[in-house]
This record gives sequence, structure tokens and C-alpha cells, in this order.
Amino acid sequence: MAAYAALLTLAGNIEEQMHGDLQHLDLKPLLEISVQLQAIMENCSQPTLSRAFEARIRDYAYRAADAIEVDFLQLLHTITDDTSFFGFIRRWKNSRSMHHELHRLVDEAASLVLQATRNLRGTNDPIMRFKESSRGGATLKVRLYSDTTEKLEEKLYGGCSQRQVIPIVGMGGSGKTTLANYLFNDPRTASRFDRCIWVTVSESYEKCTLVSEILQELNVSTHDIIRSTPESARYRELGVKVFQALHRRRYLIVLDDVWSEQLWDDISFHLPDDRKGSRVLLTTRLHEVANYVVTNSSESYIHRVELMDVDTSWSLLKETVFGQDKNCPVELEEIGKSIAKDCAGLPLAIVLIAGVLSCANNKIDSWKKIASNVSTAIKGIPSEIGVAKILSLSYVNLPVHLKPCFLYMACFPEAYEIKVSKLIMMWVAEGFLKLNKSESESIMARSSGVVCTIW
Repeated sequence: MAAYAALLTLAGNIEEQMHGDLQHLDLKPLLEISVQLQAIMENCSQPTLSRAFEARIRDYAYRAADAIEVDFLQLLHTITDDTSFFGFIRRWKNSRSMHHELHRLVDEAASLVLQATRNLRGTNDPIMRFKESSRGGATLKVRLYSDTTEKLEEKLYGGCSQRQVIPIVGMGGSGKTTLANYLFNDPRTASRFDRCIWVTVSESYEKCTLVSEILQELNVSTHDIIRSTPESARYRELGVKVFQALHRRRYLIVLDDVWSEQLWDDISFHLPDDRKGSRVLLTTRLHEVANYVVTNSSESYIHRVELMDVDTSWSLLKETVFGQDKNCPVELEEIGKSIAKDCAGLPLAIVLIAGVLSCANNKIDSWKKIASNVSTAIKGIPSEIGVAKILSLSYVNLPVHLKPCFLYMACFPEAYEIKVSKLIMMWVAEGFLKLNKSESESIMARSSGVVCTIW
């Protein structure tokens, strides 16, 4: 991936200098050969190119970029103001030196292209392409949860009139947030509750930010308080606003990904209990947090998300890969069930691996290779670490041109919301995506108003 990113940077530098200080140099051959290297990396899946060979491409791109950004410009500017005869001689020598180095860089890149082409010749390794798909997601969720959430739904939509906290607890990747989201978007939720609020908390949170997000969900402006209230009193004033907005209303608040008991101490007294049947749905992987928040509840209930059995795991994997209307090829069933079993009942792991399998073109050799990687990744280690290992497998199998886009997400804080159109524009500005005008207009039109959350 570093090699591909370095080539992107190099191409951007060349294009900039073609219209800048180095426009007198013929940089077009260097740009074309660099683009060829990019295309080769885009059109082959790993590990078709060895790590050592990718390192050579990366080192070449770094050296070429340094030559253009530093060496050439220094040679150009050192004698710009010298109009003497000796200045002319130095300019001529420096010009020859730049042209010689430029030809050497082009020849080196051409050699890399030739070697890469030879390496790829005769291989049947498929080009990995992740597919846009929404195969039976809603129906699948209904089937997965309908048999396990009866009591949870009873507590959510019925039960006592007092405000009640309902924790959903389970290990990472077990589907806590998916279950909470399934219930949050259930039509019964909108018809029963006057206000429905979703807040993602995460391991580190800031009290003022938390109550501000609740007020934003309630369409209550916080601008005046933030502008006019001293920082020491801001949290209390924002909390009062939350209480007033929810007073005498039946509300549902989802607090997703809670890591500490202190969170409940910070937020609970801002949530009125008007005996209207309000509910707080809280997801956490920590049993001590779940036990703490129901300590003083008259009808305490903790919903524990269980891991899926092998049959359900296989159903989820099969439907995610092939969709509802297609059957799994018979020759892939045995290996598919083995992969589902190795995912240890974790829905997140299964969905991630399904994304990789979707790109394997239903070839049994590719499925066997993926199965071996999954088994190696999670064998003998805790399930949550296994999910991280499977995440890394998904990353490894991303097309090389998408890896910089994925890694770019690390620039944002956890649970950060950003418009998809803005994110695409940032990718384009970084040189990760190359779009012509019609492609850009089409993508922007489809993503207009769509917001994604970065985890």
C-alpha cells in the first residue's frame, strides 16, 4: 500500500511541476510510466507482487519525488539570478544534469514495469473488487433477532411506566449496536415514543459534548449557551436544557458503546422520570456497567447478546455473500460452513469475511485460501482479538487503490460524522481518487446529504 500511495504522490508532484517551475523539462514520459506502475498495482491482488518488489517500487517513487521536489528545483534556483557567462555555463551544466537524471528515472520505472509484467504473466490470480451490495440485510436482521428479543421488546414497548434503563451487553462484534439500531428503527418505536435520540459515547467522552449531542438530536440550539456561559457552568446549563426538552414527554435514548459507570452518573439526572414509560437503551461490552445502571431500577433487566450457533452463522454468511435469491454452489458449501464455524459466532467477523468472499468469484481455491487465513487468524485467541485479526484480513484484501482511502479515516476521531460528498472531495484532493467531471457530478448527486459515521 505504501508503494501505491507513494506513486500517487509522485504523479501529483509531476503534474504540478509540469505547469510550474519545471515546465521546461519534458516530464510527460515520467508521468506516463508512473501511471503505468499505478495501473499494475491496481489491477493485481496481493500477494501477486512480492513485498520486496513493492518495496522497490516504493523506494523508486520516493527517490523520484525527492528529485523533482528538491534536487531539480535547487539546481534551477541556485543560478537563476546569475546572468554572467559563468552563470550561463552553470545553467547549461545543471540542465544537462537534470535531463540525465530524468532519463535515468524513466528507465528505472520502465524496468520496474517490465519486471512486474513478467511476474504477472501466467497468473490466474483474480482482481479483487469489492461490490456494492445490500443483499437481504433487513430481512436477515429480522430473522436473526426475532427469536431472541421477545423479552427485550416487551420491556422496551411495555412494562412499567417509570423510566427504565435496559442494557444490551455482549463482547465486541457480537451485534449489540446492530440490535439497538434494529429496534431504534422499528416502526413501533416512532409510534410509541415522542422523542427518539441516538448518541454514540465511546471509551473517551466529554460531558459537555455528550449533552450537546442530545440537544442537537432534539433540534435545540446550544449556540447561546456556549457563547455566553462560562465553561465551568456550561455543562449544568446544557443539562437543564436537556431536562426541559424531555420533560413531560415519553422518550427513548440510545447510549451506544458505553465504557464506564461514570457516564450514567453524569447523564442520569438530566433525564426526567415523569412516569410516561420513557426508556434508555444502553449498549456495552462490560458486565459491571450493565449491572451498575440497573442497580436502582424497580424492574431491572439486562439483555445479553449471545453468540450465534453454527447454522445461524452459515445462514448469515451465505445470505451476505449470495443474497436471498441465490443458492451457494454445492462445491463451496463445505468450505463455507467451515469458515462460518471459525468466525466463532460473531456477526461482525462473519460480515467482514463475507465481504472478502464476495470478491473471490466463487472459486474454490480462493475460498480455501481465505478459510486458511481465517483459521490461522483466530485459532486459540480470544474472540475479540480474532475480530481484529479478521478486520486485518479484510484490509489486506482491499484493492490497493482503496487502501489509502481506508487509512485516511484515521485522521478523524472515533464516531465522527462527515458528509459522504465532503469525504469524497477530500479523497480527490489528496489524489486518492481520479474522477472526470461527469463521474464527479454523478457521485456527488448520489451522495448528497448522506452522512457516514467513522468508527
